[in-house]
Amino acid sequence: MPDLPTLPRAAFAFVALALLALVIAGCGGGGSTTTSGEATAASGEATATSEAKAHTEVSSARAEEAKAAALKDAQPKVAAPTGKSIGFMYLSKSTEGSVHLLEGLEEVASLFNFKVTTCDPNFEPAKVAQCMTTLVAQNPSLIILSAQSPAVLGGDLKTASERHIPVIVEGALQAPSPYFTAQYVPNEKLITKALDKWLFGLVEERIGEEKGVVAAFQAPTVGPGVNERDEQRRADLKSYPNLSEQTHDIDLPNAIQDTLAQTKTFAQQNPDLQALWQTCEFCAPPMGQALTQLGLQGEKRPFTGAFYTTKQSREMIKTGELSGAVEINWPAMSWVAMDQALQYWARKTPFAKTNAVFQNGYGIEMLEPWIVTQENVGNPAVVNNEGEDYVTYFETKWNAEFGVGKAG
Repeated sequence: MPDLPTLPRAAFAFVALALLALVIAGCGGGGSTTTSGEATAASGEATATSEAKAHTEVSSARAEEAKAAALKDAQPKVAAPTGKSIGFMYLSKSTEGSVHLLEGLEEVASLFNFKVTTCDPNFEPAKVAQCMTTLVAQNPSLIILSAQSPAVLGGDLKTASERHIPVIVEGALQAPSPYFTAQYVPNEKLITKALDKWLFGLVEERIGEEKGVVAAFQAPTVGPGVNERDEQRRADLKSYPNLSEQTHDIDLPNAIQDTLAQTKTFAQQNPDLQALWQTCEFCAPPMGQALTQLGLQGEKRPFTGAFYTTKQSREMIKTGELSGAVEINWPAMSWVAMDQALQYWARKTPFAKTNAVFQNGYGIEMLEPWIVTQENVGNPAVVNNEGEDYVTYFETKWNAEFGVGKAG
């Protein structure tokens, strides 16, 4: 049985939304060695550990689809922007999602010879403002924030706006701010629909119209994105009148042990428990471990579904201890952000303001969710990309527009 997780890089999307609530800041056990509040020039390679590295290749059919769409979408050729610099603020260098966002940014920067400077507050709200001050002081051409709330960014968020430095939020929806240029974040309702269709469909295949229980781990104090997941789950369950719902609000400072204990409580009190729904990605492994400790196997073992994957959860999906999770291409957020910036710099095209750009802004859908299961998980050290081929799309598009990247 795998060891219990602490709070490694895997906590990104969930912890990102919890930052303002300050409930997980003390649990960032993985720890970054970067001095918080000090910017460092990136070397063109993200500081991820090997298991957080890039997604695997997509199918040739997806690549051809991406090429065709890119050539159709490409604007007339102009000179490529030059001499640009981008400031990037981690949520924490110890989080897998934050590292993936930087990976995407650095991949684009290397194509255009742009400079990337990073700063790591490592979950500490006071150091978020320090990082913002440090980045703004360098007068970058663009600042990208990995899921930082405007409430903790300090006065230099306004300073960036006054200096006409675009500021883009990625990774997780934050409270609105007039000083944010855009928020390119996952569409939580769309992603929840994908998870629910798969998870509740498994239950339906197992029990038909018999009565069953779905138990959901939720976190209502965390933020708007997580709350959107809960709203969508409740709406989706209306299509399954035979399924009743029980919920538990995660004890965030003690999330791992709380998940272990509550999973056992759910199972012991509900003999007809059919599915466990988990909003907290680093909490999925202890959920599976609790079921194993109870000796639940086969038809008696509830299905499990979670938001996003970690190396440990992918390993447990491969062994069957977890059923699966919904996943997206995290680096694509940075590729989209950089395309928007490139068009702004080269053509003065305004930035798209919201994450609707992922569905409506391009000839292929960006951040297309898919379900990671035992059948498609592949090597647990990487995310097996079942989504869009954003790399081929943008490289083809930018080759046609700027003479940079690979031709279609």
